[in-house]
Amino acid sequence: AGNSDNMPSTQLGDDDFSDEGINIIDAMIKASLVASRGEARRLIDQGGISVNGEKVPNANHKVSAELLNESIKIKKGKKVFHKVVVE
Repeated sequence: AGNSDNMPSTQLGDDDFSDEGINIIDAMIKASLVASRGEARRLIDQGGISVNGEKVPNANHKVSAELLNESIKIKKGKKVFHKVVVE
């Protein structure tokens, strides 16, 4: 909810996602927020991941292409924030 100017960010190319969007686990791996798919699943199952302020419901969650075009903020735990934008 704070200033996103100094927030770490990752840029995705058009080949990183489809018309439907991108799976949240793939987005987290590309942003280097997690080291493995298993770690990402555990964090999601424990309720530790939010996208634009909304908790991710399950590991199959897809972030829509419309949201990606605006940029998304992924929150891991209480203090780790990361912005994902499309080039």
